[in-house]
Amino acid sequence: MSLDVSALDPGVRDTVTLLRAHGFDTTDSGDGVSKPPEQRVFNVPHVACRIDPARLIEEAKRAQSVLGSAWRVEVSYCSTDEQAVLIATREGEDAEAPSAPHQPTEAEWQDLGRPEGE
Repeated sequence: MSLDVSALDPGVRDTVTLLRAHGFDTTDSGDGVSKPPEQRVFNVPHVACRIDPARLIEEAKRAQSVLGSAWRVEVSYCSTDEQAVLIATREGEDAEAPSAPHQPTEAEWQDLGRPEGE
């Protein structure tokens, strides 16, 4: 599925692109400042991903490795529907500062299913 990176909050575009380039199935994101307060899930940058429940711990560690120490990675499993989710949040001094527009590499464009520079 193609992703319109320009539709994402500016403060998480790089993070969503990075996670997708590493094979994570991102499902929700926000930078905690671009939307009105009543439309925010969190007041800090966050990205949610669907993950394989059988690989819960492994995927949490892999996401942490991809994102680095500025991000907090948590995972959750629901036995009722057997779904697992990973949520990464970033807090601290730079948490509310949207990043500069991301210029994906050629490989990232291909991973996102779009021609380079489109």
